[in-house]
Amino acid sequence: SAWGGHFTVTFRDNTTADIKYNATVNQFENYLEEIGSIGDVGLTLLGVDRQDPRQHQVCNGSTVLIEFYTEYGALPMLQASNRTINGTVSTARVRSSTKENLECSQLGICDESKGLCHCMAGLQSSNGTNTPLSPANSYGQRGDC
Repeated sequence: SAWGGHFTVTFRDNTTADIKYNATVNQFENYLEEIGSIGDVGLTLLGVDRQDPRQHQVCNGSTVLIEFYTEYGALPMLQASNRTINGTVSTARVRSSTKENLECSQLGICDESKGLCHCMAGLQSSNGTNTPLSPANSYGQRGDC
């Protein structure tokens, strides 16, 4: 919980800009996605009254769950810096990664010059979020199989 100041978050040696203590969950997600080592994440704020917009702030004493949609394999911990914050911001691992980081998901051949996979017959690139592609015959942008 915090009542003033700023904090930062570091992931894989990349650090966010200063995040105000009263940033909303949507603003916090944008800060995370602006650093080079994070692609797409989803945030869930736990233990709040969703009808009260004041409780949508990340430093209100609640827990923010962060799910990485586009980073696979054994991920390092996020590191929070309490440099100029009045209060405390901390991180903890809730669950280890459930997505493997295998070349072309072992279902294709990698074209290393382009960084894309040539998938086996009947397979296509995903969107990296485990959600169906729309329309159903479209291809994802991840470059995997």
